[in-house]
Amino acid sequence: MRLHVLPVAIGTALLAVPSFAAAPNWLRELAKRPTPAVSPDAPAVVLLDETVVNVDDSGSASTSHRVALRVLKKAGAKEASGSLDYVEKQERVRTSEAWLLRGEKTVKSVGTSDWPDICTDVSGAVINEYRHRGVSLEDQAEPGDLFGFETRVDARLLFAQLKHAFGAMLPVILERYQVRVPAGFRIEEVVSGPSRLAAGASPDGRVRTWELADRPYKLKEVWAAYGNIEEPALLLSLVPPAGAKDFAPAVFRSWQDATTWELQLHDPQCDSDAALAATVDRLVAGCPDTAGKIRALAEFVQQIRYVEVARDLGKGFGYRPRRATEVLAKGFGDCKDKANLLRAMLRRIGVVAHPVGVLVGEESSVAPDWPSPSQFNHAIVAIEVDDSVELPPTVRAGTGSRLLLFDPTNENVPFGGLPWILQGSKGELVATGCNELIDLPRLPEAREWAADQQVRLVLAPDGTITGTATIRNSGQAAADLRTHFHKLSEKELTEAMTKRIAGTVSNVNVKKVEREDLQPHLEYGLSVEFTASAFLRPLNASRAIARFDILNRDSVPQFSEKTRRTPIRLRPVNVHDEVTLRLPEGISVVELPPKTLLETPFGSHQSSFDVADGAVIFRREFVLKNRVVSVEDYPALRRFLADAAKADRAAVLLRTGSGD
Repeated sequence: MRLHVLPVAIGTALLAVPSFAAAPNWLRELAKRPTPAVSPDAPAVVLLDETVVNVDDSGSASTSHRVALRVLKKAGAKEASGSLDYVEKQERVRTSEAWLLRGEKTVKSVGTSDWPDICTDVSGAVINEYRHRGVSLEDQAEPGDLFGFETRVDARLLFAQLKHAFGAMLPVILERYQVRVPAGFRIEEVVSGPSRLAAGASPDGRVRTWELADRPYKLKEVWAAYGNIEEPALLLSLVPPAGAKDFAPAVFRSWQDATTWELQLHDPQCDSDAALAATVDRLVAGCPDTAGKIRALAEFVQQIRYVEVARDLGKGFGYRPRRATEVLAKGFGDCKDKANLLRAMLRRIGVVAHPVGVLVGEESSVAPDWPSPSQFNHAIVAIEVDDSVELPPTVRAGTGSRLLLFDPTNENVPFGGLPWILQGSKGELVATGCNELIDLPRLPEAREWAADQQVRLVLAPDGTITGTATIRNSGQAAADLRTHFHKLSEKELTEAMTKRIAGTVSNVNVKKVEREDLQPHLEYGLSVEFTASAFLRPLNASRAIARFDILNRDSVPQFSEKTRRTPIRLRPVNVHDEVTLRLPEGISVVELPPKTLLETPFGSHQSSFDVADGAVIFRREFVLKNRVVSVEDYPALRRFLADAAKADRAAVLLRTGSGD
C-alpha cells in the first residue's frame, strides 16, 4: 500500500512552535482545505492526527503530537480539546499549545503555561506520578471552526519498545505514526488487530511511517464490541546495534527476557518476618489439608484494601511490588502488592506461587509475538497445586506444573473462581525459564452464568399476595450479584428489592431480605419475604389477569434502533425461573399462555405454564451466548429478543367471580 500524503508539508520532522498568537503554518495550510465528506452524523472530523517519535542513542525519546479537527455541528464543539498524559520525573513536557481558527484567522491561542496540569485520577492511589494536561475551547468553538493542538514530551524509555493504537470515535482523514532511530538501529513491528495500515520507510531504514487513512465515523452504540475487533494497534521493538553500551532501555527478544527482568524486581520483595509468619500460622491453624490452607490465606489477602502507590515509575517500579512485610503491616496494597503478599504467605506453608501478568479490558487481546510486560495492566497469582485440588481455574505450565489461578484483588470473585473478563485470554507467567504465555481457561458458561430464581406466591381472595423469592447465582453471575448487593445497608437492600419486585406487582411491602454468600461453592444468593395488596389486574367483574415476571421483568436486553453500525458484544446469560401461584377457593384458571420455544444462534428462550394441585406454575429459561453479533445479524438478534420479551409479558387469565 502506498502512503497517503496530504498536499501540505506535514510529514517532515515536527518542531516546537514558538509561543505567539498566530497558528503555525501546518495548521493554517489545513484550514485552506475544503471540508471532506464524512457521515452526516459526525459532529466533527479529524483532518490530521500525527505522532512523530525521535529516539536517540541513549534510549531517550522525544514525542511530538499534532492534531487538526474541523467542527461540523454545534455538538462537535466539545471535541475542540487537546490533552496529554505523562509520568512525573520520567517525562518532561516541552510544548503544549492549541489554536482555534475561524476561516484562516486565529481567534484563540493557548500557550504551554495555560494548559492546566493535574494529577491523574487513579482509583485508590495514595501516591501517584501520573499527570494530565488538557485544554478545551468548547465554549468558543463554532461549526466550521478548525481546532488544532501540538505537544512535545521528552522521556527516558523504560523498555526498547513503543506502542500506538490507531482509530478514534470521530472520522479521521489521516492518522500517521512515525519513528526515527539512530544509525545502526532496527525497528521490528507487530500489528495487533486488523492490518489496514499503509507502511513506508526511508532508504536507510532509520525512519519508519505507518498511516491509516479515511477512517469512518464510529457511532457510539450500546453493547458495542470495540477494541481489537475493529482497530489496529502498532507494537514496535527497537533493536540497538551490537555494542551499544549507552542504550539504557531494557531489550526483550523473548518472553524469557521479559520474565527475567521482572523476577529481578519481584523476588527480593517476597520477604517474610515474625509478624508475617505468625499471621500465616494463625490463619491455617485447624485447616485439614493443603487446599484448605491455601484457601484461608487467599481469602485473607483478598480482603486487604486496594490502595495504589504509583512511585518511581521511571525506574520500573510500576512493575515492582512493595515488600510483602510492608503490605501486611500497613494493611493495603495494589494488585501486584497483594499477589506478592500471597506468594510470601504461601511460601511459609511450603507452597510455590508465581506472579501472572494479565490484561483487563473488554475486547483487548495480548500479542504473543511481542514479548513485553507493558501489554499487561493487572497481576494475579498462579499457585502450584497437585491433582488433589479440584477447582476450575487450573492450567498446565510449559514445565508441566499444575497451576491454580487466583485474583487476590477482585473481592467479588472468590477463591476457586476466575473473573470472566480474564477467562480465555493469555497471561505472562513470571517464573524462571518461562518462555511463553499461558492460556487462561474459559470456564463453562452454563455454570459461570447460572442464575436460579424461585418465587412462591399465595393469593388471597381479596387479590393480595404473600410471597417468598430466592435467588441463587454461581460463578460470574454470583460475582455480579455480590457486587451489586453485598455492601448495601439493610435499608438500601430493602429498597433495591422493593423496586425490583414493584416492576410487576403494585403496593409491594418487603418484610425481610437476607444475603447468603457461599464462597466455597462460588455461589451468592438472596431471599426475600414480601406482601402486595394488588397482584391481580381486573378486566371486569369476573375476570382478571396475573403476570408472573416477578424477578425477571426487563431481564431481556432490548435494542430500539432498527439498524446497527457496530457489532454487538453479547454477555452470557443463563437464567432459570420458577414462579408458583397458589390460588384460593373461588378463583380458577380460564386460560394459560401457550408454551414458548425460541432457538437461535444468539441464545434461546423457553417458557411454559401448568396447573397442578390448585396452583399455577410458570417455568422459564433464558440463555444468551458469549459472542459478537455482526451488523448483518442484528435484525435477527433484535427479533429474537423482542419475541423473548413478549413471552415474558404473557399473562394468565383467571376467573374471579361467578359472572361470565
